[in-house]
Amino acid sequence: MSAQTGYIKGVAFDHKNIFALLQMNGYYNQLFSNGIRLEEVIEWFFVEYLFEEFNAFGFKVAMPSANSTFLEKCTAVMPALESTLKQFILYVEERQIDFELLEIRSEHLVYKNIPSLIDKKYVYGIGEEFKQVTFLLFSDQSGLGYVGENRKTYNDFFDLLRNEQLKMNDFLSFDMPRVQWLIDQDYLKVDSGGFLVFSDNLLVAILYDLYKNDVVAYWNCPPEAREKLDQLAARNVIEFENTLFSRPEYHYINYLLNKSQFNNGLDLRNKYSHMQPFSEDEEKTHAHNYYVFLTLFIVTVIKINDEFCSELSSESINFT
Repeated sequence: MSAQTGYIKGVAFDHKNIFALLQMNGYYNQLFSNGIRLEEVIEWFFVEYLFEEFNAFGFKVAMPSANSTFLEKCTAVMPALESTLKQFILYVEERQIDFELLEIRSEHLVYKNIPSLIDKKYVYGIGEEFKQVTFLLFSDQSGLGYVGENRKTYNDFFDLLRNEQLKMNDFLSFDMPRVQWLIDQDYLKVDSGGFLVFSDNLLVAILYDLYKNDVVAYWNCPPEAREKLDQLAARNVIEFENTLFSRPEYHYINYLLNKSQFNNGLDLRNKYSHMQPFSEDEEKTHAHNYYVFLTLFIVTVIKINDEFCSELSSESINFT
């Protein structure tokens, strides 16, 4: 049972989440045993790396000290993360960081509104056509994954067509209109032998990616795939969004940090911001939460690095 405003998760999510935290814990301790603090790596990225590699200067970040308790680290790390994100927003808007301007800005940090340096950052499916084609091809609820008593049953119509040779008369009468719709919309075609095949394998692969992952990074696609995405956008089958984090990413961040979007959110940011009480084993709880915060910080580092790299790549492509 879950509320409509709850973050949807299950056993697989919990396993992956625990594994990610174990990885962060192990990575942190391995670096520390080699005389390297992960906090100092984060500081180096913003202060030195961005300037040396992309001439993006002015970023400042103050991470928790080595002698801090885990409670102190948890209390200090979120302001540091939010400060760097606000600096990034200002850099996107002004191409420089003015700390006087940053200080007078009082708006609350909303993760879904953090802008991107590049155009067409993310791709999302929209509209009835997208819902219909992805449901018919990829959903195990469409009923098109099974044809005839002597054929194997597949998870979905997509797998069925990849593994079986089918003609229109192989389908039951009530399934034919849906298959015909896919033909009429040019997702399927009948080849010279009368068999049903995909009209465009690359297009179907893009739709499959969107269906399974909810999002596609436009500039990470090869040129021919970007051309297909532009065509889909012209037909209002997809839309572009220019934000630092994708929708699944900022949904996950909101689940961890606050209850602005999900009523079952962990609300970790507000717990330390307002110093709410914790469980009996406080030090263990603080350590666990600190690795959660560090994981989000590392994700932010990766996302911002990808922003600058993708901006160079897109500018090079557009110039060519």
